[in-house]
Amino acid sequence: MTRPALLRRLSHLDTVPATTAAAAGISGALLIVFVANYHVPKGENGGTGPGIMTGLGCLALAGLLFGVLLPWLRTREPARQQRATVVLGVLAVLSVAAFWSGATPVLAAATIAASTGSPSARRVQITRLVAGAGALAAIIAALASSHLT
Repeated sequence: MTRPALLRRLSHLDTVPATTAAAAGISGALLIVFVANYHVPKGENGGTGPGIMTGLGCLALAGLLFGVLLPWLRTREPARQQRATVVLGVLAVLSVAAFWSGATPVLAAATIAASTGSPSARRVQITRLVAGAGALAAIIAALASSHLT
């Protein structure tokens, strides 16, 4: 059975280093946190203090995922890595509901990095694609609702 063309083009995600994925996820998260908390009018939620706390929360989440969970997964069998990838992808998509938190890009990056180094099942590749789209949607939503103008 041949894979669809889009999934074939995305097969390079099987070799993305975890450090690259972590850097991309943290960058996306901090971008969201910045635009969500920049120039917030008086009386609205957000601002410098909440922005700093949310940014620290994103860094802590990235530290747990990339410093604890992913190294542990690397020692497990590929089937467990694939299940973890799907779970992380579902969490990434669900976190779009709280796009302002910045968690979506971090979870999407962890989804991409979770089962690198082994050939991925089709469901894993689709999960990665959907998680990446969720991260992009969170960034777009944060930019659309920001006070940058």
